[in-house]
Amino acid sequence: MADLIYSRRTDAQELSMDEIARLAPAVFTQGKNPHLTDRYAPVNTLDTIEVLRGYGYVPVQAAQKKPRKNDPAYTQHMVAFAHQYNLLDTDRPEIIAYNSHDGKSSLRLFAGFYRGICSNGLVAGEGFEGRIKHYKASVANLEELFEDVAHTIPKMSERVERMKSVSISQEDAIDFAYNASALRWEMMPEEYKDGELRGTYTDRHTGSTLNRVRRLEDINYDLWTVYNRVQEGLIRGGAQVISFTDRKPYGIRRRARPVASVADSIKINRELWDMASDYMQEAA
Repeated sequence: MADLIYSRRTDAQELSMDEIARLAPAVFTQGKNPHLTDRYAPVNTLDTIEVLRGYGYVPVQAAQKKPRKNDPAYTQHMVAFAHQYNLLDTDRPEIIAYNSHDGKSSLRLFAGFYRGICSNGLVAGEGFEGRIKHYKASVANLEELFEDVAHTIPKMSERVERMKSVSISQEDAIDFAYNASALRWEMMPEEYKDGELRGTYTDRHTGSTLNRVRRLEDINYDLWTVYNRVQEGLIRGGAQVISFTDRKPYGIRRRARPVASVADSIKINRELWDMASDYMQEAA
């Protein structure tokens, strides 16, 4: 999967069904993986689109996991929705649907937020989600799920405004970024034998590069802006990490690649939201 920024239109407006089919063909699956039992009754993403459209929410983003050969139609995918009255807003709340028909995921809805200046799609964490298991669910279940998550949007928007009011020092911003980097990579151990590590690690320099200002609008040091800078670096890549391989057993610095998994993107986003919320509470 490419950088998630390319799963939206460049103007961040409503996607056509043809565009959704190109970006996430699994959205159109109405069956289930054949290895699943008859107890599994899929809750279709197409039904979700129609239910949310009835409430004025239209699809603005679509992406899916790179499918395996044996289940290309059933893989994990996501669709983000914005209310039609908010489509021209620079910043706006969204609702994110995550689903699959491979038996590995319920249909889940999350409250989210879109920041237009950097095209960041944020996903709120604990307390801003709901799910339906894949068994005999009805449109009424989908409507109830949507209403439960939609009712959390004012609380999420209020939290965004509170984050904007929290000032953060440059040193604390790097600390926040360094701690956030552990959501994606292992932290460098304080002690280790040369040549024994394998994998990708983060250190204080990684935190500094995650906190990098990419545009004039991001130069501020309020919690909301720092959080968005760090989220962009975590999801889209570009931070300086340390990689240990058999060919480079003593480590080499490299630029991190974008997150290549819809599931990982949602997981990292939600955990980062919770980190920022905790920081906001501590600063109050």
